[in-house]
Amino acid sequence: AVLCGLILFTFAKPVIELIVGLVGLTVLFMFFKPAEKKEKIVTKDAIITDKGDNGKYEMIAEIDKLKTKNRDLLEELRQTKVDLSAAEMAKMEFLATMSHEIRTPLNGIIPILDILLDSEITDFQRDYLSTAHVSAIQMQKLIDDLLDFSKVEAGNLTIETKGLKIQRVMEAVKSS
Repeated sequence: AVLCGLILFTFAKPVIELIVGLVGLTVLFMFFKPAEKKEKIVTKDAIITDKGDNGKYEMIAEIDKLKTKNRDLLEELRQTKVDLSAAEMAKMEFLATMSHEIRTPLNGIIPILDILLDSEITDFQRDYLSTAHVSAIQMQKLIDDLLDFSKVEAGNLTIETKGLKIQRVMEAVKSS
């Protein structure tokens, strides 16, 4: 619980100690006496001056500042979460859009390279086309990985198993 507001009271010492000692109560107290001498006693959540001539303390409690600061921090945290969520969504949309935009031309380039590699060409031309083909396939795999990454973040990834032809992997490693 939080006490709020700016309060001016005159209390006897036992009442002040009771208020300061309440469990679960967030308070900030400043006590002072009307007399000239202002000797301060620091307690858990309070600054207490010694008693005045009448044996009582005067107290100002400024608790609303604590509540306002807490409310402001909570609002800032909420807004940060909203901003972060919007940024995350924009990032995922960007990744998906860019991946599809790059994948579309690759889906046209790779088959053309396959056709050219199957045609009558010189070894020199085959070397260039093979390099272009391998690069296009690697780029396509990178794009697939980006899409998979965005699916993982969105919680939409399904895993499939495929056979691995180790001979092709070894040849690809050897040629690169």
